[in-house]
Amino acid sequence: MNRQEQQLYALFRRDWTIPDEVQAGLERSYEQLRQQCREQEEPMKKTNRHALRLLVIAAVIALITVTASAIVLHTDFFRSAFGTGIESYPAEVITEENGNQWISPANERVEVDANAAEEIVGDHVISAEQTLEVCGYTITVDSYLVDDNGIGVLTYTVEHPDGVTGFDPYHSNRDSDIFEPEVTMDGQWIDCYSYLDQDKVTDTSVTVVMYFCPFEPIEQPRQLEFTVPYLLNAGQEDNASEDYQRSDTLLLPIESTAETMTYVDSETGVAVYLSPLGMLSDFEPWKQQNDLDGVREHPIRQIENENGELEPIETTVEVIPDRIVLHYADGEEYTVKGEDVLNTMVGTISQDSSIQFDVFNRLVTEEVTSIEYAFSYLDWDDVSHDVSVELTP
Repeated sequence: MNRQEQQLYALFRRDWTIPDEVQAGLERSYEQLRQQCREQEEPMKKTNRHALRLLVIAAVIALITVTASAIVLHTDFFRSAFGTGIESYPAEVITEENGNQWISPANERVEVDANAAEEIVGDHVISAEQTLEVCGYTITVDSYLVDDNGIGVLTYTVEHPDGVTGFDPYHSNRDSDIFEPEVTMDGQWIDCYSYLDQDKVTDTSVTVVMYFCPFEPIEQPRQLEFTVPYLLNAGQEDNASEDYQRSDTLLLPIESTAETMTYVDSETGVAVYLSPLGMLSDFEPWKQQNDLDGVREHPIRQIENENGELEPIETTVEVIPDRIVLHYADGEEYTVKGEDVLNTMVGTISQDSSIQFDVFNRLVTEEVTSIEYAFSYLDWDDVSHDVSVELTP
């Protein structure tokens, strides 16, 4: 097998996802070319081998040129990050011991359209394949995707030949000698939450999906720092004291980011920077317009200091989103937040309460024509207000 044939062979071995109608067309073209080769009555095998090479090359060219837009390169990543391997759960009424009741909202995952996902954000998915060996575990960052806001999702795999039953991405993992990985962005702390992809859990391996977003706006995301804390003398100490806890870090460059689109309510100035992964809500113009911005001493709320004296509390006017709905061009809609629905994976609020980040529990692949946004707040006199706006591009 010569060099060109080896390259072609490697190309064919890749895990392509091709629509059925395209696959059928390729099979028909292949059969026609193969039949033409058979009909050639060249006496020398060398000529036949040449014809076969031309056949393979023609098939590859057809695959690349005809189906380039349909090929899905990141199927596993999309299915883990935005599929149903992470379970949905319904709304539930919780009754406390004192009789108080509150609603634990539903989280409704949907199956991802891998072809649409590839078309929209495929160019921004970074396949890392970077590995750490820690306490007998092999931890591999598989892929990650980040948008202009610094909102993102990352998948990593944890493997151990003796089993990974002790590894739990939700807790400190004292039983497994390693702790939940931490992620920072450009050296800044970000909030993240991890889930197991239940479709990829075996006795010796688990795939974890980590959703993350910053606390403050980031001008241009450049790098993720993926850190795994562990016990230096694993198995010898009961507690992860400062003397024994160590960590290893992978540096993950953000070479490309998914673009955002701006939606604004012209009357209030409330703005949303929307990407397929999530949204940044900016209330600063509205707060300035209504003298609600900044951090101030509250005129009513007080706290007792160390001398037993009452002094004002420094606080902000916090905006509470009550309902967020994305309206699609085809008439469908996606309720991000509602009375009994919370279709996000993690969210943060800035120190001055003017910026909020939300990571979606699905990939938005449809055209969004408008955003319905209802929120409430307490003013400086602790009087409650409700506001409803509609944001458009």
